[in-house]
Amino acid sequence: MSMLGSKSFNFFVIIIFSVFLSMTEFYTKSLTVIYRLVFYDFDGVAGGVIVSSENIQKCGGYGCSDTYNIVYEYKVLGKAYRSSYVRNDLMSNDVNDILNKYTVNKKVDVYYSLKDHSVSVLDPSGVGGAAFLQVFYVLIATGFGYSILKEYRK
Repeated sequence: MSMLGSKSFNFFVIIIFSVFLSMTEFYTKSLTVIYRLVFYDFDGVAGGVIVSSENIQKCGGYGCSDTYNIVYEYKVLGKAYRSSYVRNDLMSNDVNDILNKYTVNKKVDVYYSLKDHSVSVLDPSGVGGAAFLQVFYVLIATGFGYSILKEYRK
């Protein structure tokens, strides 16, 4: 009897697929962060202001977690831009610290791409080891998903 026909394998595939789907948001954010890290340098600096700063609680099958949504505005060469990227990583364990640092109406330095002024970040220092981990997680998730599909097609 093949492994594909066994009940334990089918149950395992369902569990893994469910976990994989729950990681979709993380996976999408990781790809966005990786894209920004690879294709953009944040060499420009402009004055900006925080227009919105809020704590958001997301709840799912694995419980609830806090995250932040910070929106800021800035101008480059007279054109106004709006963005919500705070750091070039996904590590949001310090939600309260970030919310306290970026309060509404606070004036901030905005680091933007000279290639595309609409691509910006408030804290460009988040591109160290966290970025490596994100790339690692995305590659592992992709490889794992591929191996499941490959096994399933046999």
